[in-house]
Parts: sequence; C-alpha cells; structure tokens
Amino acid sequence: MEDAAEIPPNFWLKTKQPHTTAPPRKSAAAVPFVSIMYTKYRKLGRKSSHRQALLRNLVTSLFIHESIATTYPKAKEAQRLAEKCITLAKKNTEASRSRTEQILFVRDNLGGE
Repeated sequence: MEDAAEIPPNFWLKTKQPHTTAPPRKSAAAVPFVSIMYTKYRKLGRKSSHRQALLRNLVTSLFIHESIATTYPKAKEAQRLAEKCITLAKKNTEASRSRTEQILFVRDNLGGE
C-alpha cells in the first residue's frame, strides 16, 4: 500500500516536454510576413469575354431547364451569378429588371426578331 500512495492519481497522462531538436526561433522582425493572396473568382482558363459569355449561357440554361450538367468550378461560378440574378428579381424594380436582362441571354437581347 505504501507504493500506491506515491503514485499520483493521473500518472497515465504524459507531460509535454520541450522539443529539443528544433532550431532556435528567429525574432519577429527577422521573419518576413508573407500574405496569401486569393482570387476573387475562378478564371476557368479563358479570356474574360469568353468566361463572361460562358457563365451567362450557363445561368440562362439553368433558369430555362432548371438543371445543368457541368464541371464543379463552372457550377460554383455560375451559382454566384445565378444567386445575384435571383436577388435582383426579388427587388422587382425597373433597374433590377434591366440589370437581369443584361446578365441573361433572352430573345430580346440577341438582336434578332
């Protein structure tokens, strides 16, 4: 019983020991700050005009057919544009209608009959 009194109650927990093989730390002034730059949108490997036309076509097809089959990055970018169109449609003002018509390919915007 004398040995049991000498063992602490949480003897199975390991204590954290300092890592001895790590190099010494540099001061904060010596380490340059490198920020990570994120892009605002996916470029999809296309020129800006081609990318805009592609996304407009995807969103227009989505609204007409209610579902589309495309790649994940294209779908995520089309989703952003579609949600903006839906938000504009909820406002139901003349300005929001004209802005939505600029985004979508509708028969009137094609210059045809």
